[in-house]
Amino acid sequence: AFAIANFCSNKSRAIVEELEFKGEENEFQVIFAKEKLKKEKINYFVFGHRHIPNDISLSENSRYINTGDWIVNNTYAVFDGSDVKLKRY
Repeated sequence: AFAIANFCSNKSRAIVEELEFKGEENEFQVIFAKEKLKKEKINYFVFGHRHIPNDISLSENSRYINTGDWIVNNTYAVFDGSDVKLKRY
């Protein structure tokens, strides 16, 4: 029983650490977006995999949006035809 409890405890701690924003210079998706901007003009990079809601300005005309999740953060993104907004319900 203790082995199972320790295993589950360690797993949940790893999940929480994975859901912490590590800073722009350490987040793979932000790094990817910045590299892509060196080659192409892209207004919005919209991701969801990290489950961390973020709206980061990458340049004057480009933003990194992470939609977060609908279970813990209650966040989602809306595109109105000209702008993307990160919202919470």
